[in-house]
Amino acid sequence: MSLAAAEFLERLRALVPEAESTVREHLGDNDEELLLDLLTADLRRLERVSHIWGEACGSLCR
Repeated sequence: MSLAAAEFLERLRALVPEAESTVREHLGDNDEELLLDLLTADLRRLERVSHIWGEACGSLCR
């Protein structure tokens, strides 16, 4: 099964709404073109930051 870029982005936004700003920035930086390898790297960074922030918040909120 293959997805068109627009369909992929629509599903991504539905499943991971917190990635919206990352997706917007990626598209803006790349003339509205989806470059999947670069977007994947951006999303991995978002995930790492979210994970680190969650751990920090968890230890502060205990």
